[in-house]
Amino acid sequence: MKRLTIMLAAAAGLAISASGALADTTIKLVEVITSPPRTEFLKKQIAEFETANPGIKVEVVSLPWGQAFEKFLTMVQAGDTPDVVEMPERWMGLYANNGQLEDLGPYMAKWDDAKTLGDRAKQFGSTVNNTQFMIPYGYYVNALFWNKKLFKEAGLDRPPETLDEFVEFSKKISAIPGKYGYCLRGGPGAFNGMHMFMNIADGKGGYFTDDGTSTINEEGSVKGLQMLADMYKNGLAPKDAVSWGFNETVTGFYSGTCAM
Repeated sequence: MKRLTIMLAAAAGLAISASGALADTTIKLVEVITSPPRTEFLKKQIAEFETANPGIKVEVVSLPWGQAFEKFLTMVQAGDTPDVVEMPERWMGLYANNGQLEDLGPYMAKWDDAKTLGDRAKQFGSTVNNTQFMIPYGYYVNALFWNKKLFKEAGLDRPPETLDEFVEFSKKISAIPGKYGYCLRGGPGAFNGMHMFMNIADGKGGYFTDDGTSTINEEGSVKGLQMLADMYKNGLAPKDAVSWGFNETVTGFYSGTCAM
């Protein structure tokens, strides 16, 4: 069975793979968190890698994020398994437990730059069977983006500091014709954003308590989800946001359709 290397560091993942590659070899790399500028940056890194490793070529397959999970799974099931893949760490268990991922530990032992990885990166990369299947290239940080121009138009001079203010400010902004308070992501990939509000309302992080019980049905979590549902029903988010994925959400914010 061909095993793939999870790449959550473009250059680093390739550097590790190169040690076992032969001249006149083509490495297939799949990226799933795609955008034109990001793909161009990745191709620049690949060009540097190919220059440093004559005879090794890298073929890039870019999957749109909204359909990436299904498309990548279909590729693997059809036997079209890449050599290196970028994926969220939450996908790792599926492929690792099926014996489809390569243990990067032996490669990292020979990789000089492995010493630059912090303990947190190693921890995230080895959450399945305590085996280093992944090398993270970064961490996601939840943050609120707010359109100062729309806020000012609605008589607001600062971002919300609480969930109650988040709803209150959204109402004021949505009173402006053609504008909305929140760019709700209700389509592909919606759960992460919704779960963030559920966690905030519940006052907890993560998905489970220490004893392994899911927090999703706790009173606070339900309150956070209901808040989003009520905001949508009350017109504080665009009507078609119920089907928005990542690209539509970003476009909604940058176009000035919604303020947060």
